[in-house]
Amino acid sequence: NSELFTLTYGALVTQLCKDYENDEDVNKQLDKMGYNIGVRLIEDFLARSNVGRCHDFRETADVIAK
Repeated sequence: NSELFTLTYGALVTQLCKDYENDEDVNKQLDKMGYNIGVRLIEDFLARSNVGRCHDFRETADVIAK
């Protein structure tokens, strides 16, 4: 399972390096992709669970950790 992730991520980074000339642009693209994946994961979690509004960051972390 971890080998598949490593190969997939490596292929993704390799393709980004081919598509962009600058390392900084590759990092920006990876950051953007990571942010979007995180947003989708949280949106999916909130849609599937029946949790109320969190009042602070600690409460948010506790809800996600459960």
